[in-house]
Formats: sequence, structure tokens, C-alpha cells
Amino acid sequence: MKKKMTIKKHNIIVRRVTVPKELNNTQLKIGMKVEREHTKTINYIKQYLKSYKRLPSNKQIFTSITKDHLKEFPNTYYTELIKLEKKLKKKWWLNISLKGGWIKNDERNKTERSRS
Repeated sequence: MKKKMTIKKHNIIVRRVTVPKELNNTQLKIGMKVEREHTKTINYIKQYLKSYKRLPSNKQIFTSITKDHLKEFPNTYYTELIKLEKKLKKKWWLNISLKGGWIKNDERNKTERSRS
């Protein structure tokens, strides 16, 4: 089964595309296994809520998540993550525009203007 979706990112709306549901489920299953690394953070939030009757601040939660990641790769996690995200974004935007899938509105408008 296929699922239609519209994505809005950084105030740029990209057009509706069809995404195979299997891809989403596969990525979801992989992600759920990977994100178990945040179990300590979840337990911290639960304990904090139980003790103080409120959630920890965003800063406390983000600090805990950051520590979860730094335990995996203390010296390189975020510098490598930034490099990987840049590479994936470049590849993603290139692939989608070549395949006629997702394309940023401002890029589509440039393409349409150049054809005129």
C-alpha cells in the first residue's frame, strides 16, 4: 500500500508525492531499534516527572540525549553527523529532482521559469 504525504520543512512546502509504505515501515523498525540508545534519557524523564511532578526542561532533556550519543562516539559523533546530514541532503535533493519526486517549491519555480 502506498501513502501520500506532504512535507513542510523550513517554511518550504514540497509537493505531494507517493511514498511506498514498506519503506516507511522498514525505516521505522530500524529507527526504533537504534533509538533504544535513549532508554536512559526516557528513564531520567520518567523519574524526574515522578519526583518533581513536572517534566525536565528542554535543556535537561537535550543534554541527556546528547550524552547518549556521545557515549557511542565521544570524540566525533556530532562532527560526523553534520557531515553525513549535509551529504544526505545533497544526495536527497538531487535524487528527488532528477526522478521528478520531491522538489522544493523555489527550485521547481526556477525550473519552470527556465523552461518558459
